[in-house]
Parts: sequence; structure tokens; C-alpha cells
Amino acid sequence: MPNHTPGREPVGREPKRGWTPAPSHGDLRNCGVCNKEFVALRYHTKYCSPECQKKNNNKVSLEAYYKKKDVLSGKTKRRCKNPDCNIILSRYNKEKYCGPCARKNFITRLVADGHSIQYAEEHWLIN
Repeated sequence: MPNHTPGREPVGREPKRGWTPAPSHGDLRNCGVCNKEFVALRYHTKYCSPECQKKNNNKVSLEAYYKKKDVLSGKTKRRCKNPDCNIILSRYNKEKYCGPCARKNFITRLVADGHSIQYAEEHWLIN
């Protein structure tokens, strides 16, 4: 007598070779790497197999590695995200904003939360 629902494999175990779920058990989707059609058994499934998931993870990791490498070597110039500011960020600055814009954003946020400008400026010096 099986201890699980017929037609579905128990959670935490690899499916048996040749086992395919019924279409009613998942959504029909296309793989994000090889574009092969597959049945997704979970709502967040993007890839048809662990191999495709690993390929995507490797690709994303390498892209992040080379982007960081270009920033640190000085090949890529990053600018402050404030549209009014045109300052080029230091290669060692990991933030999205330059120092003056970060200070301005911090003080604006504290004042919007109900604090006084003096309080915000004092806490900027502490942080």
C-alpha cells in the first residue's frame, strides 16, 4: 500500500526515471535557458531541469563578477543616481549615490518622518 498520492512523487525525493506528471498538476511553461516546453510543478519554477538552472546561475554569477571587476579596475564609470547630480562615483564607493546626495536623501527622509532638520543633521554625523 503506497504512502503517497498515486501519480505524484513524495516531496524530497527525486522522481523515478521516466516519470512525467500529469498536465493537471502544473502549468505548461518554456524554459528560461533552452526554451524547451515543460510542466512546472511549483509557481516559481523557471527552468526545465537542474542543468538549465545551473547554466543560468553560472551566467548570472559571471556577469556580476565581470561587472564588479570593470568597476574596480576603472573601466566602467558609474555616475550618481540623482538626476540633478553629474558626479562620477569612486571605484570604491559601493553606493548608488555620491556623498552629498546620500546626505541630502538621509536628511530628507528623516524630516519626512517627522524629525527636525537639526536632529537629522546631528544623526548624519553619527552615521
